[in-house]
Amino acid sequence: MLGLGTTFYYHRCIDCRSIQIAQLPRDLSSYYPKNYYSFNLSRESTLRRRLRAARNRGALNNSHVLAFALKSLFGESDLSPWLSASAVNTQSKILDVGCGSGSLLSKLQEIGFKSLTGIDPYMSNDSTRNSNEFRLIRTTLDKLTDKYDLIMFHHSLEHVTDPENHLINAKQLLERSGRILVRIPIANSFADRNYGGNWVQLDAPRHLSIPSMFGFQSLVTRLNLSIVKIFHDSHSLQFFGSELYKNGSTLTSHKPNNRFSKKMHTFKTASRRLNDIGDGDSCCFLLCENGSAPSY
Repeated sequence: MLGLGTTFYYHRCIDCRSIQIAQLPRDLSSYYPKNYYSFNLSRESTLRRRLRAARNRGALNNSHVLAFALKSLFGESDLSPWLSASAVNTQSKILDVGCGSGSLLSKLQEIGFKSLTGIDPYMSNDSTRNSNEFRLIRTTLDKLTDKYDLIMFHHSLEHVTDPENHLINAKQLLERSGRILVRIPIANSFADRNYGGNWVQLDAPRHLSIPSMFGFQSLVTRLNLSIVKIFHDSHSLQFFGSELYKNGSTLTSHKPNNRFSKKMHTFKTASRRLNDIGDGDSCCFLLCENGSAPSY
């Protein structure tokens, strides 16, 4: 991504095909510079922000007419379909692990969520917005004691040295009927098999471990958790990002719509097809404790 040209080695499990970095860099923080994408809040007009919030309400309330109209104009909300599947409401206590700048929590706040907390060990400092409604804390999961209705790992679990321990800690912080949401790259997917070392989701060296479907399901079983729902949510990045790497370019060196103007539609179509057949390179898992029945 940063174009540093360093080589990193990864191990692949011969049984489940999951991937793990062979040796941790001495200082991982150096690979999360201040301009790292997840630490930057995008600037947009008030009108665009309000229209986006109206569309995002459709991810929580499917009967919102304006949301459907905006969806047809601007595309699917980035809160869909995981938000409605999480069985939360605006009073639910939500924790975002690896929150970056808190952009996702900002979107939830815009549509009425009242109790939002984000943690990230690489953020510059703590911040609070609107009192207790929105908190960003520079800390790690094992330091928390509050209980939550939903604990989210939006492409953050692959960044930690011990994903199993993180899920154990998350389980201990769940309310009785709480859920854990994990969105994560999937090893042994089509993009992994097709691009190998140029697969964009390796994101060396930030992605320390990437499970296969079988590997993640085995981990969940060991932790006495149940999978409530699974859906693939990969997109065209698996193609245009990997193609850039294959040709020796960095992820930020070209705008994909310019570099791949004739191929973007093909990339998007192929991504939807891979999701439909369960072979996309990113997946969303909704988990609960064994014995905690889904509430929808």
